[in-house]
Amino acid sequence: MFIFDKFDVMPSGLIDTIIPYLDDHDNLNGINYRKAVFIFISNTAATEIQHQTISFLHEGKERDSIQLKDMEVLVTKAAANLKAILVNIIRIKIVCFKSGNYKLLIVNFLHSDSFYHIDVLLRYMITAYIPFLPLERKHVRQCIKDYLLLKKYYTSYGDIPEEKVREIAEQLHYFPEEEQLFSTTGCKRVPSKTCYIMEED
Repeated sequence: MFIFDKFDVMPSGLIDTIIPYLDDHDNLNGINYRKAVFIFISNTAATEIQHQTISFLHEGKERDSIQLKDMEVLVTKAAANLKAILVNIIRIKIVCFKSGNYKLLIVNFLHSDSFYHIDVLLRYMITAYIPFLPLERKHVRQCIKDYLLLKKYYTSYGDIPEEKVREIAEQLHYFPEEEQLFSTTGCKRVPSKTCYIMEED
């Protein structure tokens, strides 16, 4: 398994070095890469996914009940828009799993509106798009508890005061502005905010 985070900001030269491994070769330098799993994480279509998640919430549909099929139209629309821009791309080749010969390219759509290296994905086999939904406060609180245990501030989940977790969680920013439902940065800033609060004590 190969994971490429922030694929949209990777230098094109670096992308070029992995292209041979995406091609359908029996082997490359004596190694068969046809059964490898490639995961490309990007930031495309985030705004749409965030808006749709909030819309579902207003309709009474909880985040945990949102399914992939609920977001597929957004993913399809994003792919269609990108295809229109990339006029040199003749077609998108969608390939399903095949025994003994497959590649899985997963695109995580998060917080931006561009995917600079989409042509790489469009030229090769795309098996699935996985949209990551924004994190709610309860997810952030769990991240905080996990980090407190990791850094040995406490020895078990039961020892962690909920008031301390709330204090750390309030150091983060949330959206939309009126409702403050989702973390703007997920759990990325939990370590720094946790250390800041714990060092004050």
